[in-house]
Amino acid sequence: MPQEIALFNEFSIRESLTYYGTIYHMDKCDIQERIQDLIELLNLPDKNQPVSQLSGGQQRLTSIAVTMIHRPKLLILDEPTVGVDSLLRCRIWQYLERMCKNYGVTVIITTHYIEEARTAHNVGFMNNGSLLRQSNPNKLMTEYSCRSLEDVFLMLCKKKMAEDEVVRSRGGGRGVKRDNPVEVYKQTEYEERIIDKQITKHREMNYQTSATKSNKLIDRDRMRALLLKNVIRSRRNPLVFFVFYLIPIISLSFCTLTIGPKPKHVKVAVYNGEEEPRLSQTFLKRVDRFFIEEIYYPSNESAIESVISGHNAFAMTFRSNFSESFDTRILYPLDMTDDDIENSKIRLYADMSDTVVGTYVYDYLLETFQAFLMDYSVSKGYNPITFSMPVKFENPIFGVNDHSFKDYVAPGILLAITNTLPIIMSAFMIIQDQKSGCLDRAYVGGVRPIEVLFAHMIPIVFGIVFQVMVIMLLSFVVFQTTLRGYAIDVYILLFLQGIEGASIGLAISLILPDEVFAMVGISALMLPLWICSGVLWPLEAIPSYLRFFAYWSPLTLPIDSMRSVMLRGLRMYNQRVIYGYLVTVAYNIGWKDTWF
Repeated sequence: MPQEIALFNEFSIRESLTYYGTIYHMDKCDIQERIQDLIELLNLPDKNQPVSQLSGGQQRLTSIAVTMIHRPKLLILDEPTVGVDSLLRCRIWQYLERMCKNYGVTVIITTHYIEEARTAHNVGFMNNGSLLRQSNPNKLMTEYSCRSLEDVFLMLCKKKMAEDEVVRSRGGGRGVKRDNPVEVYKQTEYEERIIDKQITKHREMNYQTSATKSNKLIDRDRMRALLLKNVIRSRRNPLVFFVFYLIPIISLSFCTLTIGPKPKHVKVAVYNGEEEPRLSQTFLKRVDRFFIEEIYYPSNESAIESVISGHNAFAMTFRSNFSESFDTRILYPLDMTDDDIENSKIRLYADMSDTVVGTYVYDYLLETFQAFLMDYSVSKGYNPITFSMPVKFENPIFGVNDHSFKDYVAPGILLAITNTLPIIMSAFMIIQDQKSGCLDRAYVGGVRPIEVLFAHMIPIVFGIVFQVMVIMLLSFVVFQTTLRGYAIDVYILLFLQGIEGASIGLAISLILPDEVFAMVGISALMLPLWICSGVLWPLEAIPSYLRFFAYWSPLTLPIDSMRSVMLRGLRMYNQRVIYGYLVTVAYNIGWKDTWF
């Protein structure tokens, strides 16, 4: 029994005892019988009461009950009576003595309540890591003429201090003879005969530990106990539901609604210096009022000042003779003067500190001017094609001309969400088991690491199955994200990425034993991966000396494969796509190997 409580707070007393009884291959009937006996012995509350609602003393008693439920051949207890009252301490010792006599159990106890060890067969006194003396308690009290074991311990400590002083005075202890501190208690012939008879009578009632009863690599009883444990903890912990389902929904919704849509109602200051606006008004009428909100100013300087002061994103100005100069520039280019050139310009003053908005407005105004120029050529009797740009964009091989930044980032966002959340869940579940001592207690009961791995991964895999369904339904059905390929190819890659995230979480739980350090480690690992894996920006923009490391990221090639499926309509067996799937499988195998 460990010194810490080593119990699951989500479990009830009955579930805690059933869990460890199943690990030790006890029958259900035996488990229920032992639960009732231990509850009566240790005066525990209702067996259905959660461990989290027990007092500190009751939790320790429950931990003792877990230790004794299977009647082991060797029982090691580390200060089991700390925090319990004297009456209950006496009952515990009486029960342990009865186990030793009736079932042949060997009990080793550490305690700082020296007097409670008076009924033991052997006691050993330790001080500063040294064994002072080991023998029968009554014999020690007789030998040192003491009435209590505490007085014996005090005399042994004084004797040890005197010997140490002699050792120091003789330069390290050469020539100093020390007494043998160990003296094993010998039972009388009558005691041995009685105990052997009782052990023979009740030997069939001893339960074997799982380590001695099963040598299978994966044991059915232990797996059933571990799986039941994970199911109960997940069902009673709302954080699991929140992390697996609500966070993806919230994250994906915010990303879809905030990343990629075209800006709306961008404020643009307008100064029109023409007394009789003709062409300038024609141009302004083509501007989409839903995209650009025009705010008129009385002077050129005030319009520019509004951009400087931050009230508007752009300033657009027309000079007093814009229409006449524009006619001259287009219809009579040989007669055009320098003043005509300057006066025929539409001047834009931009605040490009907001690059996204500035770029959108700049591109839109160029498109609007091209359409204005075509209309102008028709009004003057010219073929509008002669006024168009001599560059033609044919229908794209993949994608559409009216591109959306949302379509570009959607594959990376989907993969990042699916990959990151299982990392957090997987790491935190193992770390909680390690910190509570429950994982070590299970190992002592014969549980193998591979059983912990499978029992840990199975419920997470089922969670990922439904998580990916929810994410895809939200993305492709609710938000109408572009999907030109097959949904099954997207599902397989997202599922594999979720498994990879759970595998990374397992590796992190082995390296970082605390939730805070694990969260810092996950952030330190995932944020650079998000940045350099092409989630938000193309790899072609990364410096060449960083691009090599970017391709080693577990997200880089899968993101490119996801874009090929969603935006190009390629299948998963396409040569350009298959590498992302293979990399994900390889990382899955590599991360899981760290567990062993």
